[in-house]
Amino acid sequence: MATVFWAGDIFGYKIRVPRSCSAGHKMTSAEQEHNDEGKDGKEMVGLQTFLQDAYLRAFGELADAVGGLKSVLGFEVMNEPHRGFVNLHSFDAWDYDTDLHIGYLPLFLQAVALGEGHA
Repeated sequence: MATVFWAGDIFGYKIRVPRSCSAGHKMTSAEQEHNDEGKDGKEMVGLQTFLQDAYLRAFGELADAVGGLKSVLGFEVMNEPHRGFVNLHSFDAWDYDTDLHIGYLPLFLQAVALGEGHA
């Protein structure tokens, strides 16, 4: 998911999903250029755009919910994010000593297969 979040327009460039956004969202010119309409007329976007928009909306909701509380000084939206497969010179170059992983980690082709829905 980290790979798709940061580089979905590169690694999953053919995958389009319906944008689920609040009413009143205005598309930027870049979004309009890459937009496809789905069967029901909904705006279709890439996975990277979908995930990043959802992430920003979620933290916007959190900020609205806790922003008025006197005991909240602030919060961080992302602490040391994982890069996924971004910037690997080889898919076999994963450094298990420095790259955070908990439990088993799929190989690149296994991760692609899982992303396509093959278990």
